[in-house]
Amino acid sequence: MPRTVLLLLAVTALVLPSAAVAATPTTTTVTPSAVTSVYGDETLTFLAQVAGTNGVPTGFVQFLVNGEAYTEPRALDALGRAQELFPEFYLDVGDDVSARYLGNGVDESSQGDATFTILPARTQVAVATSPRPTLAGEPVTIIVKVDNASTALPAWGTAALVVDGAVEAEFPVDEGTLTVTGGEDLAAGTHTFEVRFTNPAGDFEPSSGTTTHTVQGRTLPVQPPPPFNPPPPPRLMPPPVATPAPTAPFAVLRHTTKAATGAVSLLTQLPAAGTVTAHASAAGVPKWGTVSKVVTAAGRVTLVVNPSAKARRKLAKGKSVKVTVQLRFQPAAGGAARTLTRRVTVKATKTAKGSRAPSRGSWRLASPSGAPR
Repeated sequence: MPRTVLLLLAVTALVLPSAAVAATPTTTTVTPSAVTSVYGDETLTFLAQVAGTNGVPTGFVQFLVNGEAYTEPRALDALGRAQELFPEFYLDVGDDVSARYLGNGVDESSQGDATFTILPARTQVAVATSPRPTLAGEPVTIIVKVDNASTALPAWGTAALVVDGAVEAEFPVDEGTLTVTGGEDLAAGTHTFEVRFTNPAGDFEPSSGTTTHTVQGRTLPVQPPPPFNPPPPPRLMPPPVATPAPTAPFAVLRHTTKAATGAVSLLTQLPAAGTVTAHASAAGVPKWGTVSKVVTAAGRVTLVVNPSAKARRKLAKGKSVKVTVQLRFQPAAGGAARTLTRRVTVKATKTAKGSRAPSRGSWRLASPSGAPR
């Protein structure tokens, strides 16, 4: 029997997808409402315009300040525009503003930069004092007002107080005002107070103001003269009896030590002309130091025994050292030498860490202050 072969042919239609439409380029321009403005201008706005080849682009624009996003993206209107108004204190002198179009499936993203300049706001400083005048020893209150002559934004920054040409202190200025008090050590007379205002960010121009203030001296009450009492009549005294002058002793009247150098100073009484020698020693340092002096008459002389290098190394270890000082006096007229011994404690010469000089000036804030940003 013939074999019947049924061939079933499956015809598969291969459908190729259509090519995707590539996004087209766009351009973004940013235009400020004023090319030149001043810090604190609350009317300054920026308009972003996005243009493309597929009609008016749609989507959102992100405004950037110095490369960082500011608030939420703004939606483009029907003309492809978006506008931003920054707070009056947000943009500083030297800031950059740009806008980035985020794109969509049809239009590519793009970015544009605004060309503009923000100038520092002009300032004026007024200085007043209270009460006027003051008495010596009383505090003076200085009231400072820093006005923003360009915009309504209050000035902030730093005020340096200059009294009679010398800078005494610096204080922060907030909301354009500052009140300080002090000056109890001002001498009687007329003094000049100058306040120099600066802004660390450069948003306000520096300026200064000056006033004078009088400090009156205190008048002491006039005391009545004491009553006159005639002196008693002189008494006849017997003639003095001549007595031989006492011989001056050989002694150490006082000794001191210098912590900074380790030196030992001895105020010594000498009985006559001659040579005096002081030799100092300590445990482990037999030759601490030696000093000699020649005197031509009896009297007082100061002997300073400076430590040797070995002695200074011992002091630098941070511990006090007990030093024995032997003094020897040889009279110039001859005879037996006289000696005496004095024991002293020399403090370590190591400098304490963390010490600092006390701050100068007597001026202080009379009201709290600080910068708003």
